[in-house]
Amino acid sequence: MCHLALEKALKGILIKQKNIFPPKTHNLAFLIENIDLKINEEDKKFLFTLNKIYVPTRYPESLSLLMDEYNKDRTNNILNTAQRIQSWIIKNY
Repeated sequence: MCHLALEKALKGILIKQKNIFPPKTHNLAFLIENIDLKINEEDKKFLFTLNKIYVPTRYPESLSLLMDEYNKDRTNNILNTAQRIQSWIIKNY
């Protein structure tokens, strides 16, 4: 759900900046490239990484394999980073 929350925030920026209805996409990279987002490289890299892991974590064919890869520590890190970026977006846009 981190991806979806950030997707909606980025689409909100797109609406605000371009005054257009956002396209039907879940691609964070596409959204980032189409808005003026003044974000640091580390956070931009996180968004691109989150974009890559979105589908396998949302539609897992093998949940047990994902549970090994996305353990509690990694999942908490993703959640905390996503919350921090979303708060930053809300504050700055």
